[in-house]
Amino acid sequence: MSIPETMRAVVLHGWNDVRLEDVPVPTPGPGEVLCRIRACAICGTDARLITGGAARTFKGTFPHIFGHEWSGEVAAVPEGVEGVAVGDRVAGEVTKGCRTCQACKSGRYQLCEHSGKLEKGYRMHGFNLPGIFAQYVAYLPEMLSPLPGHVSFEAGALGSVFSQALHGVKIGACQPGETAFVIGPGAIGLLILQTVKRQGAAKVLVAGRGERLDMARELGADIAIDISSDDPAAAVLEATGGQGVDVVYECAGKQPAIEAAVRSVKKGGRVVLIGVRGQEEGIPFNVDHIVLNQISLLGMRGSPNLLAGAIALIASGQVNVKQLIAEEFPLERFQDAMDFYTRRERGAVRVILKP
Repeated sequence: MSIPETMRAVVLHGWNDVRLEDVPVPTPGPGEVLCRIRACAICGTDARLITGGAARTFKGTFPHIFGHEWSGEVAAVPEGVEGVAVGDRVAGEVTKGCRTCQACKSGRYQLCEHSGKLEKGYRMHGFNLPGIFAQYVAYLPEMLSPLPGHVSFEAGALGSVFSQALHGVKIGACQPGETAFVIGPGAIGLLILQTVKRQGAAKVLVAGRGERLDMARELGADIAIDISSDDPAAAVLEATGGQGVDVVYECAGKQPAIEAAVRSVKKGGRVVLIGVRGQEEGIPFNVDHIVLNQISLLGMRGSPNLLAGAIALIASGQVNVKQLIAEEFPLERFQDAMDFYTRRERGAVRVILKP
């Protein structure tokens, strides 16, 4: 595969200062390979990063190539690097921990004690390392998962967000025959909906609005609750005979959504908090309600060791990720793509860029 000296990339020079530029193709560091990006997805964190709204997560320096959901091909393998070959179709994981702290050694590298610290070995592409809104990226082979030939690069680019959804499902431990409530039909919420349905949930309720709620209906929601007109918690209690659901997946990160999650779950139930608020202020809880009803509040971060499983489920056709893709744009039209996404045109859950 012929490698050029320069590539096109979307570069963040400061908050609200995004430029499409020609930059040098990265040279792989120790143990890395060079990958040719064929499809990458825009997510909400990318939109917030432009404005500084995700500054707490951003640990890089300007100028910075951002973006983190992608698939492509291995373009170059330096001597001594094993496990991959030029031409391999792959999808990339976002994060890898320091490998030496107790959390990393136990396989929970999303909780690495050195989070954000590149000098300690913590890697997070698009945040403390160059991201993937570009034609090429240097990557560790251990952060890559094979992409079967019949899976499109566009679908493969959603493997990363699907692996997060799988982590949320795992933490919530929804059992066959149980009821689940998904608040926020974005990418993670819609993928959780599909996954728990296929794992045997008896009933799945989804709260949202607009075209994304319509998509939840199409993807299997048993009850769709329109938050623009209905109290979601009241609707859940009515649908469950006043009992509430076994598990709630809160994917919005908004105060009303979190309060509704606690009000919607039954005694002894679980609430998985997935949405990130990006704010320091706390959420007022009725602590007595949580304690006396023995409600478990569970936080979720990252997607450790789940990308390969996400790709396998996409490849099997058991989960529909293509419906989440609203539109595709060439990299040169990055701003048009970002505007399309932030305006939620056609309910845009994901927008794909083709570098």
